[in-house]
Amino acid sequence: MSGRPNVEQIFTMRQLIMAYKEADEKVKRRVISTQGSIRLPSRQVEEAASRGDRRLLKDVEVQKEQWASSVEAQLNRTAPVVLPGIPPQSIFVLSISDDDPTADKILLAVKNMKIGEGPGTDRISAEIIKSSPRQTSVIWRSSVSLL
Repeated sequence: MSGRPNVEQIFTMRQLIMAYKEADEKVKRRVISTQGSIRLPSRQVEEAASRGDRRLLKDVEVQKEQWASSVEAQLNRTAPVVLPGIPPQSIFVLSISDDDPTADKILLAVKNMKIGEGPGTDRISAEIIKSSPRQTSVIWRSSVSLL
């Protein structure tokens, strides 16, 4: 069998033994074929059903309990403080002044944009920046505070 068993293939050991004892041949073949999902050879299922042995059932229950405790331990562990394989963030030191730009610097930037020497690619017209140096200072401060 490949992949996960479907809902019809999931039985407890008790259901397998009971179905095997009380069923006709068609159901017995189905019960034996579903044993692959719980990893028991059909011979063990047949023997347990014929003698009514509960030892096999207890072994399966013990295995289920061990599996449940190991899964619970895996899922309920605390998260590591430092994740392996992920490098720590590096801090970039920027050489940008966070002082308010003066009116002279704004006018110089506008002049450079007009003659095509401005550094910006945002295509903001020079008239907008030049119209209000005070507003440009406010925008500058809010942009620098986000860095």
